[in-house]
Amino acid sequence: MKKIRAPQILLVLILGASLCLPYSVYALSQERPERHHPFILERLVDFLNFIADLDLTEEQKTTLKALITETCDTVEPLIDEMKELRDEMDEALLAEPIDDTKATELNQEINKLKSELSTIVLSAKLKGAVVLTSEQRAIILEKKKEHRKHMEEWRERFREWRDFFSKLIFN
Repeated sequence: MKKIRAPQILLVLILGASLCLPYSVYALSQERPERHHPFILERLVDFLNFIADLDLTEEQKTTLKALITETCDTVEPLIDEMKELRDEMDEALLAEPIDDTKATELNQEINKLKSELSTIVLSAKLKGAVVLTSEQRAIILEKKKEHRKHMEEWRERFREWRDFFSKLIFN
């Protein structure tokens, strides 16, 4: 097996960056529609994927749709507030001198928001579970187990890549 030398790796990285950079600059310069927070969309997509196999009645669909809309409307402003607090946290941690008092206060505020978000999501899950039959909830449990298994496989691949690049960069 042929050993790859550092100059070859550096050459490949420079070539890759030089090929990707123009496209990245172009893509970043384009006007993009407003995005919703990934947390909300990710959870909504997960929920909709689970719903696909549930054979919901029209009444269940209407109730769950209203619940999703209500939850998203409640959560979005809190997530925006969390973003602002995290930006302030970055400023406190990167200030000269580092403002540890402000960072501690911001951390407490962020934790309060996380707790509030957790309570809202739990409430929505409980309301949603009441709407579903026991058979539908069993389907969701099975799909969640499959999803967890898939995510653990993904995490393992991520760890392998992380370790590979750590060795490449720091050794």
